[in-house]
Amino acid sequence: MRARVAVVVIAAAAGWLGACTPRASLLPDYSELLAAGVDPAVEADVVIATLSRAGYALDERADGAGFVALGFVRAEAGHRAIRVVTSRGVAFALDSGPLDPGGVPGDVHVEVSRSGTDVDGEGRADVVVSRREPGRSCLLVLSLTDDGGLDALRVDAAGLEPDACLEAFEDVDGREGAEAIVRVRAPALMRARMPTADVPLERDEAGVYGLRPPPVAHLARVRARLAEDLETARRQLDEEAAYTLAVEAALVARAAGESLALQLAAFDAAIAPVVWSEVMAEAVRAARGYVARGWR
Repeated sequence: MRARVAVVVIAAAAGWLGACTPRASLLPDYSELLAAGVDPAVEADVVIATLSRAGYALDERADGAGFVALGFVRAEAGHRAIRVVTSRGVAFALDSGPLDPGGVPGDVHVEVSRSGTDVDGEGRADVVVSRREPGRSCLLVLSLTDDGGLDALRVDAAGLEPDACLEAFEDVDGREGAEAIVRVRAPALMRARMPTADVPLERDEAGVYGLRPPPVAHLARVRARLAEDLETARRQLDEEAAYTLAVEAALVARAAGESLALQLAAFDAAIAPVVWSEVMAEAVRAARGYVARGWR
């Protein structure tokens, strides 16, 4: 006789949902229908039928080795639901409402890792759950364990912006394994475009992605691209682009853990070659003052 497994609800794993407030599930309790050791594809059919009766339509499906990931939408109410089914039954469940307190649609999606293999280098296909909001997608990566459980990839972004989240994976140093990319922003200094800087987080022996000194070669490449873009903006007399790139030069230095003096030096070096109009010169002075006050 197989043991019954209750539905596991993870409302905001590792702060991944950001501003999305956890809510009580609007769905009926169907945990008694699920049992350990079952075929995920068969159990997925049960989940689909149950949520259909609750007014949800299947919107996304991703089948992997040992799991089925399902995304549902309830259009008239603006709700979405995620269910990941393994041999344990529903091993992950997440519901989002139509609006969070900030007025952003609760737009969550599910997919198998984009590469078709594993995102984090553990040797298993991963489920990627994304929360899409204006300007970014925050990712939650779930890896299947040998016993049918799901482990959330751990990201320690302490020291970055409070709402910083995992947005991508990229091999920035050419060594084995990709780094987790957290993108930091400077919304207070936004004009034509949001200033951003990508921060690579390296994985430690415990499997946690965290801040380390950025690879020298990677930092050099980032700064070389910024310099090229600044030169293009200068030649085209595009002051708005030059302003944003100057802020990004300082933001890159900040993300690299460099001192405030070096952040200001990066900003000053970026603005020096540009001939500024009176209006933009005032915006540049205000931005420099903001950086000099410790980005506040």
